[in-house]
Amino acid sequence: MTRHASVDLKGSPDRFGYECGVSLAELTEACAERAGRRVDITSQPDTNPVDIPYYVTDNSAVTTATGWRPRLSMSDILDDIFGWLREHGRELEAILK
Repeated sequence: MTRHASVDLKGSPDRFGYECGVSLAELTEACAERAGRRVDITSQPDTNPVDIPYYVTDNSAVTTATGWRPRLSMSDILDDIFGWLREHGRELEAILK
């Protein structure tokens, strides 16, 4: 493992992310496909005060400081998540009841 200079990332959760944007609708559709379920997405004309109107991650500071870059695509990550969920579904059902 290579050691890099210390990077202060406190208060900066936007420093890690995937290198291309994806909307919540696109992410929901990708999850629905993997789950084998249909999800009806509707919109509300009024923005809720807790809504984040636009969110983009930027990992350039981490990449510059450490050389780290995402290696997996969004599809790869979702496939891993849903594979894990299929493998551990019964355990989760017991916990989430």
